Amino acid sequence: MTYQRLFIAIKPSLKVLEAIENYQEANLKHPTFRVTETENLHLTITFLGYTKKEEMPKIIEILKDLSQKYKPFEIQFDFFNYGPNPKSPRLIWLEGKAPAEILSLKKDLEQELEKNKILFNKEKRDFKVHITVARIKKDNKIPLPPAQDIQKKVKLKFLANSLVLMESHLKPTGAQYSELKIFNF
Repeated sequence: MTYQRLFIAIKPSLKVLEAIENYQEANLKHPTFRVTETENLHLTITFLGYTKKEEMPKIIEILKDLSQKYKPFEIQFDFFNYGPNPKSPRLIWLEGKAPAEILSLKKDLEQELEKNKILFNKEKRDFKVHITVARIKKDNKIPLPPAQDIQKKVKLKFLANSLVLMESHLKPTGAQYSELKIFNF
């Protein structure tokens, strides 16, 4: 049986990607940071995890149907910061506000997956709109830069107009992502 490590995401606009690249270049030179490559930047809606390859047609059908029920909606980002817990960070992310549409979309998606008996890693924490811009190396012995060097207020927004089914390939250098299929709203 073959498995694929899958998740469903929204890709940010080129303008937002450019702002993230500029932030990374200016603020993330520290040796403990592994910067997320531009092509890997995304906003995860639902992480499916290892999924049987034969479930792919059903997942595609769910995403196709669901994407037809939504219109493009705006997502706003306000802050670069350590995350998810700033006191004991694992990453640096761009935090945003969760518009009602994204919460509704996530809920509808997960209900459809459950209804179709597709197993996925259901998040126990509240959904937090974010894009991971760098990871902190696990074996880090060097002190991290102070929060004020990482934190930055911004006003970035873009129109989310599609869902993307993505596959994650784990490598020693970090995860590499590939887009499998795009579903326009």
